[in-house]
Amino acid sequence: MHKSLATLTFLILLGCGSTTPTYERRARQEFAMANYQVAEQLARRAVEENPGDARLAELYRQFNLAATLDRARDLIHVDKELEGIAILRGVLEEDPANADARRWLKKGIKKKTAKLLLQAEMELTAGRMAEAKQLCLQILDLDPESQEARDGLARVEEQALRNLEKAERFYLQAVDARAELEWQQVLYYAEIARSYDPDREDARELKLMASKRIARLLVRVAEDTRAAKLWGAASRAFSLAADYEERNDPATAKELRGKADEMDQEQEADALLDQARMRLISGRFDDAVALLEQADPLCHHDRVRFTELRFEIRNARAKAAFEQARRLERDHRFDEALEIYRGLVDGLGGDEATKRIRSIEETLKRVEELYGQAAKLEAEGKLDEAEGLWREIRALHRRYKDVDEKLRARGS
Repeated sequence: MHKSLATLTFLILLGCGSTTPTYERRARQEFAMANYQVAEQLARRAVEENPGDARLAELYRQFNLAATLDRARDLIHVDKELEGIAILRGVLEEDPANADARRWLKKGIKKKTAKLLLQAEMELTAGRMAEAKQLCLQILDLDPESQEARDGLARVEEQALRNLEKAERFYLQAVDARAELEWQQVLYYAEIARSYDPDREDARELKLMASKRIARLLVRVAEDTRAAKLWGAASRAFSLAADYEERNDPATAKELRGKADEMDQEQEADALLDQARMRLISGRFDDAVALLEQADPLCHHDRVRFTELRFEIRNARAKAAFEQARRLERDHRFDEALEIYRGLVDGLGGDEATKRIRSIEETLKRVEELYGQAAKLEAEGKLDEAEGLWREIRALHRRYKDVDEKLRARGS
């Protein structure tokens, strides 16, 4: 402990034996145990209870100084050197002769500058000159005599000159590539030039120009692949074009991303249409229609394929229904067949369905007439003649009313 602090502690211990107020006595006891911040708080309470007491005010001033130094030391110990240094500099402004403050200020600066030097070396090694320069300046702000920081700044300046030379070399390569319309090379060299000299505007302009030209080429590729219905490739080309346009023209980039999204939707619709066709081939018409409905809002460009497939499904469904009706008709289930035929009249194959309806209706009319004649013959007892008509009816409509029962009764 410094001599002045030791003297202060001795005087405080002497004061502990006197009849002093509670807060003062407790403050002296805590100070004796090096609990400076607690002692400061208790001394302040003592002053608050005894306003105007010059002796207690002086005691509080001394305890406050000790607590302030204690806080600064704690901050330095826990790697908050800048905060500790600021406190110590404040103490020295008030008391330039305070040896404890000066000693701890030196320790704090040494600890912090060592850390900053290490960081500066890492930034220099990584080629981050601006960051390294800033760290060296921080060191010099703390310790104007730091030779390490001065050497670091000199290295930064040397590297900065080398970087400018490299930036110039790569910029000229970008210019040569522009003359050959090699825009990818222009972009590549301009980006390197900017990495060595971020403030170089001519390299930035070349970079933007190259990005614009590459974006245009990609849009052309995207349009060609879209025309070829290569939706995935078109989406990727539009998306890449948007990336290149981002810094030149954000509005155009947004529009291109919208087109890329359209291509993604078109690709999804294409897959749904493929699935719908497979369901159509297997005769699962309802599933095919459901997939077609899913594809409808996603299909922006290939509406021809969508429309053709919808027509094919309707046609196949109508054809299947017609074939079913024909089977029912051949089985003499005319009512069921008529229901299906009537449902087809307004759709595909309507003419053929109309013919079949007319044929069935004529058959039913003929059967009804024959049945009336047979009934009359039966009533007259002319059963053999009636049986002939029943046989004719069964040939036309074997399910008609009770014809089968009558024939069985006759043993036919």
